Amino acid sequence: MERAEILHEAEKNVCGQREQDYGKPEDNFALIAEFWRLYLSVVGIENLSARDVAHMMGLLKIARNTTGR
Repeated sequence: MERAEILHEAEKNVCGQREQDYGKPEDNFALIAEFWRLYLSVVGIENLSARDVAHMMGLLKIARNTTGR
């Protein structure tokens, strides 16, 4: 597969049906950050950003991969 084909496939995955189902990733991560921020403030942790969500979601996926789920 050529680079352009890989990029086109990535674009289809990110900007296609998934975006229609869940909205823009930036908006979705901001909403997740807000939910997590509220939850974490209850347990004593504050100031979670959308970027933190992206990092934490990556770690979630790595953890799933590690256990085969």
